[in-house]
Amino acid sequence: RQSNNGGLSSIRDDGFKARRRMMMLRRGSIKSATFLLTTQAVVAFQPARHVIARRLAATAALPPHLADVKAQIETESAILVDCREPDEWAAGHFASARLVPYFSELERGAVPADLLAETNRVFVHCKAGVRSQRAAAVLRDRGVDAVSIDEGFGDLCMMDFDDVVRPEA
Repeated sequence: RQSNNGGLSSIRDDGFKARRRMMMLRRGSIKSATFLLTTQAVVAFQPARHVIARRLAATAALPPHLADVKAQIETESAILVDCREPDEWAAGHFASARLVPYFSELERGAVPADLLAETNRVFVHCKAGVRSQRAAAVLRDRGVDAVSIDEGFGDLCMMDFDDVVRPEA
């Protein structure tokens, strides 16, 4: 087999194949080395599910539920709350968002008074969707009409959800 980098990749690939062959032979999940080599190529070139999802998100239009959220925020019939921490906010945030950190404020029950007085719907987002669900639950317990956005900040950025404010270099 020819290699473009002096044979280093072939040594690394052969080592990987040998380890994989031993593991599969121990489990009894292969019958021959031919099957291993054909499946090896397929496994090596399949990207992870999250990579595929991000590639699709980058090429797709904004999903209908997010288009509705964006329209409500633009018409000021709803507000967007970012429940990430201040260091995450400083690295980049949506122009229309307001920072209300989950761990340093909401988790301890410190909900800003003006947010409690909000009569419009509040959409909450975070980095991956976990904190936003918890933050929305805290706000709902305090009487705020809060909804979590399941998509994380990175996914929303790739879908051009809103203008992103980034620190100047």
